Amino acid sequence: MPTLTFQPAETDLTSRDTFIVSGLSAGTNFGSWSTLNIGTLTLMKGELAYYRSILRFDLTALVGASIIDATLTLTTQIGSVTGETFTIHRLTQPNWTELGATWNTYNGSNNWGAAGGDFVSTPAQSLTISSVQNLVFDQLKPLVEDAIKNRGGFFDVLIKSNAAGGAQILECHSSGAATPSNRPKLVANFTHPIWCVETGDSPEYVVEIYDEAC
Repeated sequence: MPTLTFQPAETDLTSRDTFIVSGLSAGTNFGSWSTLNIGTLTLMKGELAYYRSILRFDLTALVGASIIDATLTLTTQIGSVTGETFTIHRLTQPNWTELGATWNTYNGSNNWGAAGGDFVSTPAQSLTISSVQNLVFDQLKPLVEDAIKNRGGFFDVLIKSNAAGGAQILECHSSGAATPSNRPKLVANFTHPIWCVETGDSPEYVVEIYDEAC
């Protein structure tokens, strides 16, 4: 069973990732940071700040394949979690930019349809954790299939928490992580379609001779 692993570096221009923050940082872009922060923090004077991460993977190499399963892993470096649910959603605004997206805007100039990002409200998957650990979303076959069939091969997602409040936050590595193995990773297992020809296959020819009368 063939497998493709997508783990882009910061220099990959077709992929992108960043996080957005509500409240006092709603107009601030964090695209140059090497982290993806997800969860909630209670700030000074009791303000609750929401942190969401958005990512794009270029899956055009999978166009035409039949997906078996797909898993997205975010590697956590630090955090504070005592019981929180994290959810992943399809991001519906494809024109967001890594160096422009904020809580208020998707590219630094144009507002999201709703502050905090435009996404399908029903999560593709939910993860409930009671301590700091990596986020492993392993039920993403439908999202990957949708990306390669309907989105030109681009997989755009938003990851958020259920906003329990207090310190319920994970600080994960982004594509800017110094250690390549810590970067966000999407692994897809797939099969070739029935019409696919492997590069090592040899063509076969059949010649049929018909004796036609003059």
